[in-house]
Amino acid sequence: MKVLLVLPTNRSYVSQPNLGLGYLASSLRKAGHSVFLLDGLRTKLTLERFRDIIRRSRFDAIGFHMFSQDYHWVAACCSVVKQIDGGIITLAGGPHPSGDPDGTIKEMADLDFLFSGESDLALTELLALIESDSMQVDSLSQIPGLYSKDIHQTTKLDDCIVRSGGSAYC
Repeated sequence: MKVLLVLPTNRSYVSQPNLGLGYLASSLRKAGHSVFLLDGLRTKLTLERFRDIIRRSRFDAIGFHMFSQDYHWVAACCSVVKQIDGGIITLAGGPHPSGDPDGTIKEMADLDFLFSGESDLALTELLALIESDSMQVDSLSQIPGLYSKDIHQTTKLDDCIVRSGGSAYC
């Protein structure tokens, strides 16, 4: 799949590579996906420029790293994505979705999936299910930390297992 990972434009003045998106990109590339990173702050990304990128690039999935301050921008970007092509899968992860997964998935109408907690393995698993056309609710509900309009996890961070790379996998 062709995947775009986005670090949103926000009011921060610090532009630095996002380690979390780097881990996701590495896991996805290892699984055979084509991954592109877009740093909204560094590129001074506007909603109109984002729209142009989506129209030209034909991504299968677009994931956003989201702090609470990014909520409205990410919601607007998800709406743009769905207006252009309703078949593109929209994803979010990061501090805000991890802190309020149920509220975030309910309130963001154009967000298909979100991850609460670490998602480098879980995102790879989700994309494999999508590619194999096996997106049954019972299959999806087995993916740790995954939320959608139909899937609400009950896993708490305390239930996570730390695997040998130091990342938590619930």
